[in-house]
Amino acid sequence: MRAFAAVAVLCLAVLAAGCWDSREPNDMVYAMAVGFDIDDDGQYVAAIQFANPAANQASGGSSRSSSSGQYPFWTYSAKGHTPAEAVAALQPYVPREITLTHAEVLLVSERLARHGIGPIVDFIARSWQARLLIASGVVDGDLMELLRAQSPADPIPALSIRRLLDRVKESEIAPSAPDLLTAVSSVLRVGGDLILPVLKVHGRQSGESGGLIAALEPPTQAPFAHSGAAAFRSDKMVGLIDSKEARGAGFVLNKAGSATIHVDSPVGGLLSIRVVGAAAKLVPSFEDGRVSFLVKVSASGYIEGETAFGASTADVSDREFANHVRARLAQAIREDIEAAFAKSLEYGSDFLQLGNAVHRMLPRVWKSEVGDRWYDILQEVTLDIQVETELAQPGLLRQKPLKSGGA
Repeated sequence: MRAFAAVAVLCLAVLAAGCWDSREPNDMVYAMAVGFDIDDDGQYVAAIQFANPAANQASGGSSRSSSSGQYPFWTYSAKGHTPAEAVAALQPYVPREITLTHAEVLLVSERLARHGIGPIVDFIARSWQARLLIASGVVDGDLMELLRAQSPADPIPALSIRRLLDRVKESEIAPSAPDLLTAVSSVLRVGGDLILPVLKVHGRQSGESGGLIAALEPPTQAPFAHSGAAAFRSDKMVGLIDSKEARGAGFVLNKAGSATIHVDSPVGGLLSIRVVGAAAKLVPSFEDGRVSFLVKVSASGYIEGETAFGASTADVSDREFANHVRARLAQAIREDIEAAFAKSLEYGSDFLQLGNAVHRMLPRVWKSEVGDRWYDILQEVTLDIQVETELAQPGLLRQKPLKSGGA
C-alpha cells in the first residue's frame, strides 16, 4: 500500500513539473496568416506573416512602426515542389520554430485557385497545428501586397483580414469565409461545389512609398476589400461572381445576415430596404426524368431611406403602399437568386448545392438516375422561386424631414 502511494505521489510530481514536451513558447514564432501562390514553373509559393511582439509592445499596438523602426509584423515567402516543402523552406530564414497554431487566415491566390487548391487543403487538413476555425478566402491581386497592407484599425494585416471575413460571415447575406472543417467538407461533399469569399487588393496608392509626408497623410482608399466570391468545381476555381450574384447565393444557402436592397418606390424615386432576416428552404423533385427545385425564401426588412421628396411618403401603415413595396422587394430577391443560378450554369459549378439537396432528400434518384451525370443534368434544371416578404415601420420617421421644394 505504501509502495502504491509512493508511486502515485511520484507520478503527480512528474505531471506537475510543467512543460512535458520540451517545446518552449519562447523558442517558437507564431504565424498569423498563411498564404499560397504558384509560380510560372509550377512551384508552390508559401507566404507566412508573423507577429512581432517586441514592436507591438514598444508601439502600444500602433499600426505604424515603433520608435525603434520595427514594424508589428513581417512576411516571408519561399518556394517548394509541394505546399509542405514550401513552408519548410521558410524555416532556415527564421531563428525560431515556425508554428501554425495561431494562424487566423488561410489565403490562396486566384492563379493557384484556378490551378487547384486540393494540395493546399490536404496539407492544412493533415497538420495537427492548424486550427479548425481558421478562415479562408481567395485573393484577387497580389498576395504579398495583401499581406503587407496595413490598416488603421489593426497593427497586423492578418487581424484586419480576419475581422473583415468575420463581418461578412456575421452581417452579410453572402457566401462567407468557411472554417477549415467546412472547406474540407465542401470539397468532398457529394453534389455540391465550394464557394469562397474574394478579397480584392487595391494596391499601393500614390505617395505611399515612404517619407514623412506619406506617413502623415491618411489613406484615401482601403488597401483591400471584400468583393463577391469565387466559384469552384471540385478543387478548381472556375470564375468570379459579383456582389449581386453572391447575395443571391447567400439567400439560397441560407446564410444569416443582412443586406441593403434598393427598389422603385410606388410614389417615385427609390427606396432603400434593409433586409435583416432571411430563411430559405430548398425542395427537389424528380418527374419524367427531369429535376426541378422549389426555392422558398422568407425575408423581413425595414425602410432605411427614400429619394422621393414629394407630397407622399413611405408609409408602411398604408396597406396598398406596403403591398407594392413587399412585391418589389420579393422581385429583387428573386432576381438575385436567378442571377446566381445563371452564373452557376455558365460556370458549370454547383455552388448553390442543388445536387447535394437531391443526394440528401432523394437518395434513390441520385443513385440510380442523376448522380453519375449531375453536371449535364444541372444545365436542364429549373427553379420555382417563391419569396415572401415582411416590412416593418420606416425607422423613427412618421413624416418627411423636408416638404416638397425644400419649404
